[in-house]
Amino acid sequence: MRSNRPRSVTLKQVAQHAGVSQTTASLVLNDSPSIPEVTRQKIFAAIKELGYIYDRSAANLRSKAPAAPGLLLADLDDTFSREVLCGVQEKLTQKGQTVLFGASFGSLEAQKRLIDTMLEQRVGGIMLSLAPSTPLTVIERIKRFGVA
Repeated sequence: MRSNRPRSVTLKQVAQHAGVSQTTASLVLNDSPSIPEVTRQKIFAAIKELGYIYDRSAANLRSKAPAAPGLLLADLDDTFSREVLCGVQEKLTQKGQTVLFGASFGSLEAQKRLIDTMLEQRVGGIMLSLAPSTPLTVIERIKRFGVA
């Protein structure tokens, strides 16, 4: 059964549209200084015209680069949680990274869904503020995935 979802634009299509090799387009996306500015602009124009979205998870699999960390908070009602969120975001932004964030608002079900999603996204780690009554098996499951 075919999906009605439109197919994603590939880097190969972007490169063809810009009139460059796929390697050159990849180097531009990886911010290589060896590519001339005029070529960079052609590639970024093609990206914009075609609606290309960089697939970070696929790139991380290829390069073995660390994936974005996940941050899961039990609540946002207290000052401490908000400060943790702001602090983590600020530090990661300084390093050019992003954090995948979720709040369970004390719900064990929501917490499980968020953890499942973070594990599916192959986060590089999960910073947790667990909901009350969270069973120890949650931590054990995260460790089994090699996410610490």
